[in-house]
Amino acid sequence: PEPSSVAMAERQRAKIAVSGNPDWLAADDTSLYVKTDSGMVAVVDPASNRVVRSFPTGAAGGLCQGLGVAFGSVWTCSPDPSGAGDEVLRLDPRSGKVLARLPVAKRPDQGHLEAAAGRLWVITDAGLVGIDPATNQPDPPLDLGVAGTELAVDEEMVWVSSVGDGAVVRVDPAARAV
Repeated sequence: PEPSSVAMAERQRAKIAVSGNPDWLAADDTSLYVKTDSGMVAVVDPASNRVVRSFPTGAAGGLCQGLGVAFGSVWTCSPDPSGAGDEVLRLDPRSGKVLARLPVAKRPDQGHLEAAAGRLWVITDAGLVGIDPATNQPDPPLDLGVAGTELAVDEEMVWVSSVGDGAVVRVDPAARAV
């Protein structure tokens, strides 16, 4: 039989206008967060399908990818003015206030900021860096053996892909081993 098609309008539940070139998404129990190329984080209320507030991140001066929700905070980035890599920003999800600004030189192309094993994970040119949410201090980088570009996590492992090296590596954060 021929595959049937259904018009998008018949399946679409909502279309939410987000200005500033929406890109990365993250969510918690109450909100959807949208990182835009204009340097804002828009906060969408899923109950009303409206942008209810937005947070400036200072990222308008350069492209900075990355967004995540972990440890009761929204995590994103802002280009480091010195050009040394991206700073990681920890934001209060209600007010948007910057709780911490961490100069860890995050790669600008890492989009998913994920948490596992009690850390937020960031890819730098030096390797994989865990950020302790209790102190906002980064751990020493763990050499990946490849140039990491993106990551995903499960309960025990951090998985890092490398476009340039055509590889995926599995990292055991507890053992600090690749």
